[in-house]
Amino acid sequence: RRRIRQGSNGAKVSNSNTTTNKGSGHVRGLTDQLLAAYDLGLSSSKVRQIFPYHVMLDRHFVVLQVGRRLPELLGRDESDIVGRPVMSVLRIVKPVLAEWDWGMMQKLSDQIFFLAPVLKEENNNGIGGSKHSGGGAGGGGGGPSRMHIKTGGHHNRESFLDR
Repeated sequence: RRRIRQGSNGAKVSNSNTTTNKGSGHVRGLTDQLLAAYDLGLSSSKVRQIFPYHVMLDRHFVVLQVGRRLPELLGRDESDIVGRPVMSVLRIVKPVLAEWDWGMMQKLSDQIFFLAPVLKEENNNGIGGSKHSGGGAGGGGGGPSRMHIKTGGHHNRESFLDR
């Protein structure tokens, strides 16, 4: 089922509950629509270029887009990340009690969120991120690759790498 709404700049944006079933081409189109609706003035390819380690999520925590360098860092193909629930790719390390819930994250918006990759074996075994992950691609074996996200306003989120 699709709902069409008009963004603040007049762009029409369709919301679909079938995002993950349509493939990455559909997800990229939806990402461009969302960027246009929020008047960012940036295409999805420009966002990927400017923010090489970003993750863009929909309201259901499905990964819509990742930066061009993030898949390499996580040791995965982009097609193995985009369209999947973020909790199958990244886990929240700190704050300790944080979870992938918008309400919880908004309450903790003054905190820095540290993320670690979820290993493919963890997904296959149903562990869901309880095992500590290794360095990943580019991690250099000096501990896990971690990202932290600083949340500002409701739509102003920036993410960056802390290795």
